[in-house]
Amino acid sequence: MQRLLGQKIEADPRYVSQIEFALGEALDAVLLQDANLADSLLNALEQASVGSVLLAKFAGESSFESSSIEGDRVIGPAHRFVSAAPEIRPLLERWLSMDFSRRF
Repeated sequence: MQRLLGQKIEADPRYVSQIEFALGEALDAVLLQDANLADSLLNALEQASVGSVLLAKFAGESSFESSSIEGDRVIGPAHRFVSAAPEIRPLLERWLSMDFSRRF
């Protein structure tokens, strides 16, 4: 069964709005462990007149290292504030490879 990214992650309650903003439409991305399923899934969605869909392959990808931004108000990369299954961490880290800064 395919799942949506938003169903597979949990954001730190302090930063839910920021994570939702950063991910945007990616929260509704259909996660695929097997890219070979993409064609059959797209055909099924087309027959159901679903409209557009974002598919994301996540299995077997390596970890992503983002550049670091320094500063007093920087609290770190956004992906540090989201828990997710190990197999989708690299995908999530790529999408959230920006640093948050805290407003005072």
